[in-house]
Amino acid sequence: MKLKNHRFFKKYRNLKYFLLVHLFFSLLVFISLLVHGIIDGNILETLTNPYKNYTALSNQKKYLKNDFFVLDTVYTKEQSQDRKTSPRPLYTIIQGNLLHSKIKQEIIYRGNILDTFYKGNLILIDDNLTYVYNQKKSKIIKVWRNTLNDDALLKNKKYLSDEKVNNFTIIYFQLSLIILIAILIILKKKSEVKNLKI
Repeated sequence: MKLKNHRFFKKYRNLKYFLLVHLFFSLLVFISLLVHGIIDGNILETLTNPYKNYTALSNQKKYLKNDFFVLDTVYTKEQSQDRKTSPRPLYTIIQGNLLHSKIKQEIIYRGNILDTFYKGNLILIDDNLTYVYNQKKSKIIKVWRNTLNDDALLKNKKYLSDEKVNNFTIIYFQLSLIILIAILIILKKKSEVKNLKI
């Protein structure tokens, strides 16, 4: 039997297709979080961190405290893309730990802020002037510490705004997964009841 001729899809077909596509993306986000939780060794923490981060970013005076972040490594990375015409987004990855913690963390900032952490010089490489970073300005930077889960957050307005949106998006997909499954079950049962009456 073809999928479009199935009883479930005959009534409100477009709505059900939309809900199934949305369910697929919600499952994708949820499975991605589960995989990261398994890799990190703590599934529950991986699933609850977006809620804790969003709560802290919404109530910054209450949950964000000044702290220091000890730098291990800072580097930039380009995101790979299929299209070669558009510029690739550049990310700065900051690795280290909070001053009074041994737990390693990674802060990812969209954009190049290497000059914040390193001193550099312009040098000539293959007839091109290239900026080369050679020495750390400091081994410790000031950050915000989320008191709910001890995550380090850069003291940067753009970064905090991006983090809030990212965490809200993850929460949205987690909650919508539950709601979508309930809606699809209700729609399936309604379509079965109507077909029995006919």
